[in-house]
Amino acid sequence: MQEEIHKRLLAPHSDSCFVLTREILEQLLAINPRLSSITSHHLRSFPLSICGRPTFLITLLRKPEDGFISQLRHLQRKFSLFPPEVRRHWPNGTAGLPLRELARQFLDLVTPNQDFCPQTRFFVDRTS
Repeated sequence: MQEEIHKRLLAPHSDSCFVLTREILEQLLAINPRLSSITSHHLRSFPLSICGRPTFLITLLRKPEDGFISQLRHLQRKFSLFPPEVRRHWPNGTAGLPLRELARQFLDLVTPNQDFCPQTRFFVDRTS
């Protein structure tokens, strides 16, 4: 069982804009050559191979509203840990607002000026 644990890596990061680049993935494999899987919200580049090893990519899809609710719940639990430059994009009182109210206020903040879909922002940067 211990051997299996060392073959898998869960790679969370406190910065939601962090990306596991090819270079970082190569470093992870250099540290642990027996690594066979990496799970992360931060995989946003999809090389066909890493360190000469072919990649096999799996994605789990869920309804967009479920992802949004999950994001809000995570944000509320960890809000005090986020840096000020992240917290300033969220409504006042975020950590203590009822979920429905937080969703309403956040969507009121972001949707007047943009289409709201955080998933597609990883693939299409509309600012460039």
